[in-house]
Amino acid sequence: AAANGHAASCAALVRAGALDELGPSRAVLAATVAAAMRVAEQHARDVRAGQNDMFGGATHVSSATNEFAQAREWTDDERLAGEKETLGVYFSGHPIERYEAELKHLVSASLGRLRADTDRTQRVAGLVSAVRSVNSRKGRMAILTLDDRSGRLEVVVYSDVFERCRHLIAKDRLLVVSGSVKDDEFSGGCTMLAEMVEELVDARESLANHLLLDVRASAARNGLVAQLREVLEPFRDGATPVYVRYLGDGVTGRIRLGANWQVRPSDDLLLRLREVLGSEEYVQLKYLGPGNGLGDR
Repeated sequence: AAANGHAASCAALVRAGALDELGPSRAVLAATVAAAMRVAEQHARDVRAGQNDMFGGATHVSSATNEFAQAREWTDDERLAGEKETLGVYFSGHPIERYEAELKHLVSASLGRLRADTDRTQRVAGLVSAVRSVNSRKGRMAILTLDDRSGRLEVVVYSDVFERCRHLIAKDRLLVVSGSVKDDEFSGGCTMLAEMVEELVDARESLANHLLLDVRASAARNGLVAQLREVLEPFRDGATPVYVRYLGDGVTGRIRLGANWQVRPSDDLLLRLREVLGSEEYVQLKYLGPGNGLGDR
């Protein structure tokens, strides 16, 4: 039991980032904890049993203590989730950082620059930092606090909207919310009355013009086409067109895949495509214009 407790404590220290200097990455350290604990326990048993070498020193510790396990690297989300779980806060970054460039195409303004305007619908995005649900005369409703690092915003989700989106609302989830914004005299800031609450993938699907995949001539061999087909296949239930741009020596060409290859542009799909194509810059969601999902076709 004590050994299990020590292993759990070590694992928690790894997730918090406290042992970063001891190994190549947190994922590798986490995968190595169990083996390292076994070696340490065996060494402690040997010492207690009096197994010393001929010069009176402790027995030689297995070289396994210097060997790291093989492990898939953690994503940014996994790393930050580990920090939040163990420390209660995000320490080395913020989950919204990876989306900030993209969100400029999706929102009316960042939360820190949002201004009251009840005459038009505005769109914002942020991580749910707090949520509470209450009973009203018309049914269950929710009050959310969104955080995008630039500021925070309280969002009121009345019962009619809440019934449609309650399955999306959870702490630490990234949401895109549309609604009217009014001044909040109590806080001195703004409050949004939600008209629509979406996951990021739904906002992408409705606002992105297409998904562009860059294929370099040097990478187009060795079964790349088959790999792309395999990755795209499970996501062919969406509305986002896919274009493939071939980058050869002095020659480029672009084709649009058929309508039956339109995809749902989830984080999972984008991650898999980047792994296959070799770089984040080779997988781009194209929007129609700055701040509205409208840019480069």
